[in-house]
Amino acid sequence: ADDLLAILKEDGHYVEFSRYTKHIEAWEQFYPEERFLFCFMEDIKNRPGWILDQVCKHLGVPNQGGWDKETLEQKIFSSKPMEMPDAVRDYLRQELDEELQALFGRFCDKISAWT
Repeated sequence: ADDLLAILKEDGHYVEFSRYTKHIEAWEQFYPEERFLFCFMEDIKNRPGWILDQVCKHLGVPNQGGWDKETLEQKIFSSKPMEMPDAVRDYLRQELDEELQALFGRFCDKISAWT
């Protein structure tokens, strides 16, 4: 935990890369809002069929529906879950508080689990 925290503090790249609003705003300079579909990992994990429906709708392609539950739940890559050390979580919350507020303002109900 101490090593990870030291790396985060020494190399600001990791925290800066986590400022999603900067990335979104940069892309929005070139493409209109309707070209974007924001999907969240929680939905991909918990509602893969729904995500596929949303992607088809967004792309304007026919939705064949009837997504096979067994296929949707198949693990392609699986690893042991890792817990974030409290010190790292506290540091990131402090560093990214303004970012989280901006994301919350934009996506409200989607990110409540992040706080």
